[in-house]
Amino acid sequence: MSKIVDHSAQRENILARSYELFAREGYAAITLRRLSKELGVSTGALYHYFDSKEEIFEQTVAYIARMELSAAVAVVTASKTREERLQSLTQFLLKRDEQLRLLLMLIFDVARQNSELAQSGIFVRALDTYVEAIVLNLPEIPREDARFAVDMLLGAIVRRMLIQRDDDFVAHVAWLAEFADADREKNDAS
Repeated sequence: MSKIVDHSAQRENILARSYELFAREGYAAITLRRLSKELGVSTGALYHYFDSKEEIFEQTVAYIARMELSAAVAVVTASKTREERLQSLTQFLLKRDEQLRLLLMLIFDVARQNSELAQSGIFVRALDTYVEAIVLNLPEIPREDARFAVDMLLGAIVRRMLIQRDDDFVAHVAWLAEFADADREKNDAS
């Protein structure tokens, strides 16, 4: 009797485990042969799901972004007001700080090692996934403001990577929400 394989689950497993390996070792250090050995699958099995190491990496980044985003949306949508949602998102991101740092370090590594892959648009697509989630779940926030929020978040993560200091990001988000409300009221009055 032949073994029934859930191809979707196998593919997701490959992506999740590939991420761990890429994040730990760096993009350049991983070959398809090494990847197949570490994952316990044949190189042929990898080629069944993906055309190249680059495709595995691209799909891994997209998969991780979707998983992180799905978890964040679950947390954010449980909150009622915009400020509560922003605070919930900030707290969620702080809890995921190490994961976000690893992802960012991996992106920097790839950008340095493989400019063609870095220029492929993979990172823009991954970041746009976050922007779209903000627009969908916080519809009162315009798309450009959502993009700015993602950019600010990246800056905060980089800062935390470079300067090991705990800031009260939840308080900062509350301040930004108050500032945005005051600015909106001022614009509505004019």
